[in-house]
Formats: sequence, structure tokens, C-alpha cells
Amino acid sequence: MSSLDPELAWYVARGSGLVAYLLMAISVCLGIAVSKRWHAERVPRLLVAEAHRSVVSTLYIFIILHIVTVATHMPEQVSSLDYVVPLLSDYHTKRMALGIVATQLAFALGLSVWARKWIGFRAWRLLHCLAYPMFLAALSHGIAAGSDTSTIWGMAVYGGSILAVLCATAWRLRCTARVAVLRPRSVWSRVGGSA
Repeated sequence: MSSLDPELAWYVARGSGLVAYLLMAISVCLGIAVSKRWHAERVPRLLVAEAHRSVVSTLYIFIILHIVTVATHMPEQVSSLDYVVPLLSDYHTKRMALGIVATQLAFALGLSVWARKWIGFRAWRLLHCLAYPMFLAALSHGIAAGSDTSTIWGMAVYGGSILAVLCATAWRLRCTARVAVLRPRSVWSRVGGSA
């Protein structure tokens, strides 16, 4: 990695971080769609689930690329352990910690998919609630550490992704509330009551 042109490495680090963040936002939105069994008329549910898996797999590639290329610009006193343990590094401590937390949550969610048969569906689903703090940590890391945050297109990327995740979350909550309201009526009508 040392033979890579420093300027090129810096652009790759910035670009891969931004792409990883966008993939994270897309994965949260697709995860919500999968959890609510959403599909369009011409888009089968299986395709939505496969898109979610593909986005997450690609996300991991860009996270690793981001970490490796950022490491080429770090001062020598930043150790390998500093990339794994939040708040350990003296170099941009909080900014790095947010990125580390987002990365750890992303990989924990991925591991939960493989461990689902051992931990059970309920624990797996509960672990997937970590997607929200993962997204917030990645967003905070990107805004605090990103060198393109103050550009118009940088603000558009962050604003658009926040809006997308908020809309998807609101839709999920609305669907969940609607199901909660409908269930008691259907149970009540089965036992002979009037709805």
C-alpha cells in the first residue's frame, strides 16, 4: 500500500468512505423494506431481499477499502489496535470512534445473519435494531471527519440519505401501528364479538 500515490490514496479513502456511508443508508432502507415484506408490482420480494444482501456485501468491501486507504495517511503513532477499539487513539479520538462503532455494528449485523440458526429469530431481529445506531454513528463520523461535508454535494448526500432513512422508518412505524390496530379486531371477531 505504501507504493500507492498519496494523493490517489486520499481520493480513494474519501470516495470509499462516502460510498460505504451511502451503501449503509441504502441497506437500512432495504432492510426495512425486507422486514415489512415490501415489494412493487413488478419487483418480487425475493429480489428486494437479494438486493439487500448484495448492498450489504458491497458495503463491507468499501468499509475495508476505506480503512486501508485511510491508514496510509495516519500518523505512525496510530496503531492497529486504534482502528478496532473506540476512543483508544489520541488522533481525532471522537471522529475515529464513531467510525469504529459504525464498522463494528455493521459487521455484528452481518455476523448475526450467519449466527441466526443458533441465536434464534427473535434475537436476530432484535440485533437488527442496531442498524439505526450504526447509521447514526456512520453519519456522525462522515460529517465530523469527512472533508466534503461542507460542499453542496456533500450536504445533498447527507441530507438525502437522512431523508431516505427517516421516510423508510416512518413508513415502517406506520405499517407496524396499522398491524397492531388490525390484529385485536380480527381476534375479537373470531371469538364472536363485533368489530
